[in-house]
Amino acid sequence: MRTNENNFSKNRSRDAYNIIKSLTKRFQPKSVVIKDENGNVLTESRQILDRWKRYSKNMFSNTSEPKQTAVDNESYTDTELEPLRSEVEWAINSLKDGKSPGCDEITAEMLKTSGEAGITYYHKICKENMEDRGMARRMETSSVYYIT
Repeated sequence: MRTNENNFSKNRSRDAYNIIKSLTKRFQPKSVVIKDENGNVLTESRQILDRWKRYSKNMFSNTSEPKQTAVDNESYTDTELEPLRSEVEWAINSLKDGKSPGCDEITAEMLKTSGEAGITYYHKICKENMEDRGMARRMETSSVYYIT
């Protein structure tokens, strides 16, 4: 309890509440079950891992024809890919607080408190990235690796 008092006195309420949660939370055993292709319930961890392996191989295999879209290639332009400001605002506001920042050291809280000016700035970055097709080129050359 002394540790928890220190956490509260040093304004580390997150640590304090995590300690309280771990002490008062009841144990609930986790039940991990999935169904196979035939609808049979799998409970053994080895069976579940094998099922996920088969699922991912089937999902990424090229056994089916690509779906045709109703896009007229002549009328298609890169400006249609431009992200909307409302999409950028939604993406920023839906970020979870308390997560560690990426390599740029920008936290979700920093993005959220940047306000309208921040949303405008990040929208501009997204538009510029789509205009020079930098992101699209990187996405075209991405790879998927199977871990078995």
